[in-house]
Amino acid sequence: MAGQRDVLKIPYNALLSGPTSGMPWGPNDQHPRAVSQKYWEVVCPGSERRVVNADEVMKQVGRESDGIKMLTDWAKLMRDMPERCVEIQGTQSYWLHTHPITLGDVQESSTVRLLEDSEVVKNGVRENMSKLQKISGAQRPYIPKTTGTIEGLLGIHIRRGDYRGDLGKDNGHCFGLGRWGASYSGWSQLPEMHDKYDSPSREGVEGGQYTPEIKEYYLKHCLPTPRQVIARIREIQRESHTHLSHIFVANNAEDEYLADLRQELVADGWEADNIVTSKDLRLNWQATSVSNVVDMAILARAEVFIGNGWSSMTSNIVMRRLTTGQTPASTRLW
Repeated sequence: MAGQRDVLKIPYNALLSGPTSGMPWGPNDQHPRAVSQKYWEVVCPGSERRVVNADEVMKQVGRESDGIKMLTDWAKLMRDMPERCVEIQGTQSYWLHTHPITLGDVQESSTVRLLEDSEVVKNGVRENMSKLQKISGAQRPYIPKTTGTIEGLLGIHIRRGDYRGDLGKDNGHCFGLGRWGASYSGWSQLPEMHDKYDSPSREGVEGGQYTPEIKEYYLKHCLPTPRQVIARIREIQRESHTHLSHIFVANNAEDEYLADLRQELVADGWEADNIVTSKDLRLNWQATSVSNVVDMAILARAEVFIGNGWSSMTSNIVMRRLTTGQTPASTRLW
């Protein structure tokens, strides 16, 4: 119909694999398997469902609670329900809150331990491995497993777009983060991380405002210029003593920024053919629909990673790296 727009619907198991997308929870698994929405509508018609409002539950659990308490309280709530069919409605938004995180608490969880890339994502990575590593002669590209490393690869995450806002204005997300003193997001707050949130003092600064020093801090770490990117890469290479030959730039940046960044990288000694951006990846139509996840899978396997501490995408990459054998020393922030 005129005026209506078809929205791309991506199956969950095109994004990831593992228990979360309906795969088994391990040997002797007794958990119920995931089902399609169509099947759910048949076996659990609306008249037989108990609807739980997530917002109301979180008021009881406490939005400032740590993750383990949240999971424990939710699990008890679900176990104590006599109904066969339960539907959870509502969304949770955690804005500018710091929630305590303990890596050890989640590392042994089956949800994290058995998490895998989807076959679509794996194929997307496989098709581009020759661009991301040094290959000599007839040597075939090395395809790392989830816990593997793409040796010699530096993966960086450049977030611009809405983070930058309109060119020449200060209406981007990074500016808003600075005005309200937002700390790093999610897993980037882990105490194991080398790079801590360390903004200048906000003493005497009203909410919604920032000093020139605060603005400078946020722009350097949230919206780095090409030259600041180069300086940070040099600094981390000196600290890590790594021999990196290729660089992958996951980004939503404008063409002008990428051209400037590529020029700065070449001037700093990186070979032009070894600089690969998200736009340079060769993806089929399926992988193109989940291209951000392909980016994440590459960054999770890079020998060294540098990301944006306020980005949820970087946060998830940090979690993925630190739960698949990568070290905090190789998992850095701008």
